[in-house]
Amino acid sequence: MDHYSLVVDAVLSDDVTASVTVYVNVIDVNDHRPQFSDVTPLVANISEDAPVGSTVFTVSATDRDAGMRLALLPGS
Repeated sequence: MDHYSLVVDAVLSDDVTASVTVYVNVIDVNDHRPQFSDVTPLVANISEDAPVGSTVFTVSATDRDAGMRLALLPGS
């Protein structure tokens, strides 16, 4: 099983920041690399007044592997 981590940083000002680490466990064989529509680093701005659950940005990719593509499991 492959393991990856992604650090998400939120910066409101020089002294107001937050950070969270997202852990990804790949439990299936990845025979083909996903092809992302945009390969540049993603940076997003969001208003502090944005409602909880607002979409910050969307990532799009295609993958030729069969079966389930992605499952997000809260708390895992």
